[in-house]
Amino acid sequence: KAGELRTGGLVFAGFAAAVLVTVLPVVATTTSDAVTEGLYLLVLATALLLGVRAVRGPTVGRFLLAGLAAGVAYLVRPEGILAAMATGTVVIGLLVTRRWQLKDGAAGLTALMVGFFVAAGPYMLLIGRITNKPAGLQILNKMPWNPRQQLMNGGHGAIRT
Repeated sequence: KAGELRTGGLVFAGFAAAVLVTVLPVVATTTSDAVTEGLYLLVLATALLLGVRAVRGPTVGRFLLAGLAAGVAYLVRPEGILAAMATGTVVIGLLVTRRWQLKDGAAGLTALMVGFFVAAGPYMLLIGRITNKPAGLQILNKMPWNPRQQLMNGGHGAIRT
């Protein structure tokens, strides 16, 4: 009974610490993404697994499933788009090294993109951009191919004041 009592105390202490950390205002505002971490890791791992399976046994259906899973991962957190990008990069690498025929690679990439946009496309259309997250917007705004950035930096059709 003494061991049970001690374990129960440690469980309560751990639970109390978890509750305390989740309700502290600074922790709650700076780590709000932690709430979705478990689900994100699940769907990201699933998307990567399906991507590996699609590359190992390329069929349109497998690439479609990998794209759908990556789209769901994106819906949980915008970084989920990296699963589709990773799978697509491997396919492009296989095409460049001529291990795959062009028609197989094109079919796989198309199915991957269709699957991704079936899941993530409606949300992207609704918000009118790739992400609403401040960090993602800062990264996208610093990209050299960003049309708004080119306009502000004196590129073609630049805004002059």
